[in-house]
Amino acid sequence: MPRTNQAIKPRAPSPAARSILQLKRIYGRRPLNEWRALLAEVAAIDRTSEPLVGPARRKIFGFLFLAAVFAVAATFFIYVAVLSVVSAGMAGFYLVRWWRLRSTDVSNDFRNVLLKFLRIMAEDIPAKGRISMLVDVSGPTKQKLIAEKQLPPGRCKKIVEKVYSDPWCHMQAPLSNGSRMLLGIENRYTVQQRTWTNLRGKTKAKTKWKKLVKVTVGLIPDPERLCFDRDRVARRSGQENLRLMQKPRGEICRLTRKFKFKDRQLPEASVSPEELVGMFFVLGSLLKPSRRS
Repeated sequence: MPRTNQAIKPRAPSPAARSILQLKRIYGRRPLNEWRALLAEVAAIDRTSEPLVGPARRKIFGFLFLAAVFAVAATFFIYVAVLSVVSAGMAGFYLVRWWRLRSTDVSNDFRNVLLKFLRIMAEDIPAKGRISMLVDVSGPTKQKLIAEKQLPPGRCKKIVEKVYSDPWCHMQAPLSNGSRMLLGIENRYTVQQRTWTNLRGKTKAKTKWKKLVKVTVGLIPDPERLCFDRDRVARRSGQENLRLMQKPRGEICRLTRKFKFKDRQLPEASVSPEELVGMFFVLGSLLKPSRRS
């Protein structure tokens, strides 16, 4: 086959993927394979655009600085004004580029946690079983700010603390044994912005992020085959945050765990998919054959 120098054009995103990137929300009921294909497409777009956001932002400030320098120099050499206009135009170009990249940038939790979790659970979820999903991939936005206060400064000049609540994942899925699994993940972000003055009289600032991940998994067994062993649940409740409830659709047992992460920037780390699977294994170990079976 003859070689060609023409570059292969990237495929345009599907309407469903484009909708997710615009709304920053994933919702609906689909079979497992459709969800995995759609989420993989969105993850590929996000993985491609994410490394380009930072360089585009730096170039905006770089060209704005050059435009200011050339504008000052133009007061002495008029022809330098052309360079100032060109630099301002390049800053505008990269501003548009940065805005477009940011519009497709989504929280990494869905691809680092949810997508990998679905891949691990593929053998336990029926191929034709429809999974209900409501996922928010926008991250800690202004709309999710639930508290803002000024703390006692201590040695600092000022400390402002903001708290964001981001319940980003709600999912229900059928299992091959007739049971149903539930998954809920909430991120709570706490950011402290500290400002102080050093010995030289210069104002310094520092930001600290804390990320508390609350994971709740649930299991609704098929009452014709399985039920929870209440004695095992009672013994395990002393070690774990377990709740066994009776609902109209049957018994449901929920297990909740919390995980903490810290960083100077927005923490990218989160609960591992293997940890989620382990939590479901804990619930599975509390089952016993039903009397109806």
